Amino acid sequence: GINAEYMGVVLARGLLDAVYNDNQKGSDWIVLTQPKSKEQDPDNSPQLFIRYKYTKRKKQKDDKGGAQVDEDEIVLKSEPKMSGDVGLLPQPKRFYLWFQLLEDKKFYSDVANKILTSFFKKERSKDRINLGQWVDVPYESVDQIIEENWKCKTRLRMFNKFRSAVESYLNGGNMIVNPEEEAQQWYKWKEHSFLRNDVAKSYKVDKALKALHNVVMYGSEDPDTETRMKVDVRMNKKSYVILCSYVYPAFVPDLSKKLAKKIAGEDWDRYDTKAAEHGDETFLFMKLMKEWAGFWCETVTEYEYQSFLGSLVPVLMAARQEMPIKSPLIATSKKKGKKSPKRGRTPESAAERTISTPPISNNPRRSADTVNVRTTSLDGPLPSIHPNPLPPPDE
Repeated sequence: GINAEYMGVVLARGLLDAVYNDNQKGSDWIVLTQPKSKEQDPDNSPQLFIRYKYTKRKKQKDDKGGAQVDEDEIVLKSEPKMSGDVGLLPQPKRFYLWFQLLEDKKFYSDVANKILTSFFKKERSKDRINLGQWVDVPYESVDQIIEENWKCKTRLRMFNKFRSAVESYLNGGNMIVNPEEEAQQWYKWKEHSFLRNDVAKSYKVDKALKALHNVVMYGSEDPDTETRMKVDVRMNKKSYVILCSYVYPAFVPDLSKKLAKKIAGEDWDRYDTKAAEHGDETFLFMKLMKEWAGFWCETVTEYEYQSFLGSLVPVLMAARQEMPIKSPLIATSKKKGKKSPKRGRTPESAAERTISTPPISNNPRRSADTVNVRTTSLDGPLPSIHPNPLPPPDE
């Protein structure tokens, strides 16, 4: 804000047209003069003196005046509950955006191209005709848009900005969304995410989350006691950043690994350091899965929640190859001279698995009812997340 001290006397009739130069320090008195006219005596023209200073924006605090509230966090005014307005299928129009991004390569590529052609920055022209004039110049990469235009430092802001832009485009508009509309959307999505916390507690979803954790961390849905004792599955900052560097670009097309790791590092410092120190060594992994599913799912149902986890499996398994997980690759069996693989490729992981998912009727380029997920290059079997299809988005 600007705090101003005024001192002066207006001696002439009419309105004063205030014109002044910026002074970042605000230490000088600046003269504001009325534009001179032919009929006005220059010596008797009115003058107004102003001195102003800039003050930094204060960081928000919670209602109790205690800890600072993160600006990227969306704080709910009250606890949302199921009602006639917010039901199992809260969105009036559903795109299953997460599904199209994770399963449809053409859609993924089209979104990246659309983002690059929708946002511009101001630069001075180097063209001979318009030399020196300010012109609109497209950004060179999605990274530049995320950092310079969207001002994103955390996944919360990046996911919100991206989803608002893409849904606006799919609704027939452009990707530039009014800030007030964005704020309303983000608040609504936060409410729906809160409601999905109860879905995560259901038996089916809880079982799928545990199976997913075991496959990513141990390489098996049901690891034996010996493997559990030998493998340290607690996520540290290194494994956390690696995991996020695969997941973030899966939802934000053409996001570089370099920027994904930078944002993940900020997320670790802001949101997840304490979660990594939790007594339950699976706590941080579960927190991330629940947060991502809670944000990207568009219904409050077990079906979509489990299907989301199923589509995320290949991304997580790819990250697993790079994560510093200490696990015995081969364990000696009881029979002398024979060895049995405890982790790695199995007939199940090498075979082609099918996760049944819904057709996206809003996207004519995709008409198949199922998606084949090949896991021959992945280390470990896929968990049996969910065999049933989602309801079509236009129902």
